[in-house]
Amino acid sequence: MTRTFASLISLACACAISGCVSSRTFKFPPDAETWRPPVEVRASVGDAIDDEPRKSPPPLVATRTRPIGMPVEVRLTNGIRAILLQRRDFPAVSAVLTLDRGAAASAPGAVATYARAMFGKSDEYDSGEAFSYLQFVGAFVGASVDEESMMMSVTALSPFFGSAMSRAAPMFVAPSLDSDSVEWAHRAIQARRAAAREDPFLIADEALGRALFPSPHPWGVPVDGESSTFRRAKKGTELRERVELRKLDEAMERFRDGQVVAERITVVCVGDMPVDSMERILERDLAKAPTRASAPTPAIGAVTPRPGEPILIVDRPGAPQSNLAIGWAGPRATDDDVVPVEVLAAATGSDLGSRLNVIVRRDYGATYGVRTTVHAGRDIGTITIRAAIETDRTAESVRRLLVEIERTRAEEMTPDALASGKLKAHYALEQGTAHGLARLFAHAIARGRSVASVVKHDADVERVTAAEVRAAANKYLWRDAMRLVIVGDARRIAEPIRALGISDVVIYKP
Repeated sequence: MTRTFASLISLACACAISGCVSSRTFKFPPDAETWRPPVEVRASVGDAIDDEPRKSPPPLVATRTRPIGMPVEVRLTNGIRAILLQRRDFPAVSAVLTLDRGAAASAPGAVATYARAMFGKSDEYDSGEAFSYLQFVGAFVGASVDEESMMMSVTALSPFFGSAMSRAAPMFVAPSLDSDSVEWAHRAIQARRAAAREDPFLIADEALGRALFPSPHPWGVPVDGESSTFRRAKKGTELRERVELRKLDEAMERFRDGQVVAERITVVCVGDMPVDSMERILERDLAKAPTRASAPTPAIGAVTPRPGEPILIVDRPGAPQSNLAIGWAGPRATDDDVVPVEVLAAATGSDLGSRLNVIVRRDYGATYGVRTTVHAGRDIGTITIRAAIETDRTAESVRRLLVEIERTRAEEMTPDALASGKLKAHYALEQGTAHGLARLFAHAIARGRSVASVVKHDADVERVTAAEVRAAANKYLWRDAMRLVIVGDARRIAEPIRALGISDVVIYKP
């Protein structure tokens, strides 16, 4: 046996030596050593290389859809709504636990802090036990919060999904909010707020929210609370922070005891597992969700835009670029014109070929990109346009954007632009992962939409007409309803902005 083992070692060494020798003596073919590009090609970054300039846009690529089936809806014993969909494309299962209440239902920052603090001790496990086990089974767990909902995502390979849910679900339905978990969450939120003070995109978003939804409207405050960019320092700051932290703890406990109840929870489960098996796991692991009646929450009302609001410039001396945020109050998720607005946003600011990018990026060369987004909520919505613009081209870029916005109201889209916008507005459900599909269904349900509206969304997009898109633009994108925030060097951009004929410009110095 020893002799055989030695022979194998000798053979391996001989093979290794042989490999080294062969690699040392190998020569490339003569043509490969002398090959050079026949023509030197130079192109600026972002430009396509072509023999001749295109005289017309390339045709759209044909697509073929494979629609998913309609999910199964059941009620668990304690009243939790469950949306279940089996997909066999990958051996994993994802569940999204959704509470139909979010940051607007409590004090500023309370729900965002709560979402972090719930990843700690529950009535069944402490955080070490839970996360060691989740790590052992290779599960992914995460949380998110917006104004109207709070979510926890749990994803694991199919054989381990039940094990993952056994540890994650108690954190959602019965978190203890012990002091260590709350302190860790509070520190994380404070770090996030401190970082927000240095991020011009976040500063612009916060200022735009305040402009669209003046105090005391809850949508005017960032989800994780004020970054303090727009809050003046006061005497006794340390004492004030201790008082605020105690109030935050109390607000979190009120939110848990009054809002985290079975009647407000929906769980969406998608993946490679029979629907009846999903239901059994959820029934077992969500059984402890409180079944008491939820506490009342204040209604979130729409805001009537006030005409004549000024442009706000948040001064950042020496900034090499200006961060623009333009916004309007938009449609609710259940409004009839929400899909035309989605097509409008996709056609104007979804990628580098969209209308606003062509105007400001390609033709004027002032930005890396312009982005239009729609956030359609249960009670209210927003439409926003964001861009980072070279400082000395800020005013002209604003002028071009405003002209193009007016054009969307005055003219119908061309057939090609409409078709492109529709393609970009598609959900493309058949391409989605289990986690992505579960989150898509969960977000829709949290905003009051039906499961069927998600499944037939792409068909609804295809029925949108150019006239409907123009009507939506006229309804929402009117000038008096617009709010414009620019974060940049006020010394260099304020006067050029006023020279556009915009006299009402307010400069804020943090």
